[in-house]
Amino acid sequence: MDKPYNDDPLAIIDATFDGDYDLVKRLLEENAPVNIQNELGETALMVAVDEGWFTIAELLIKNSANVNIADKLGDSPLAVAIWKESRDMIHLLEKNDAKPVKGDCARKQQWDEINEDFAHANAIKNWKYKLKI
Repeated sequence: MDKPYNDDPLAIIDATFDGDYDLVKRLLEENAPVNIQNELGETALMVAVDEGWFTIAELLIKNSANVNIADKLGDSPLAVAIWKESRDMIHLLEKNDAKPVKGDCARKQQWDEINEDFAHANAIKNWKYKLKI
């Protein structure tokens, strides 16, 4: 049987961009390179995070995707998740040992501020509910 990516090592990035979970899974089963980077330095994981494909991101991580590879701009998947304000992706990445890289520092601070704002808003909501305001 022919490899589904026809020996195109970037096919996994393309399939991820398209949100094609089944094709990504098949490519991984055929040993497509999970950590290959395109001309921008993006990996399939970074594309999954950027496009919001959570189940594909999980699949890639389960198949040894490196959660700390940065693109040519110095951004990692964690930085992209923070920029997208995707709590689920951030937690998935952190659970799998994603660490801020050099380009992520400003975005990590942004995420911390978002979390503080969210916690503050929830505290106010709970307080108002308890006081029936």
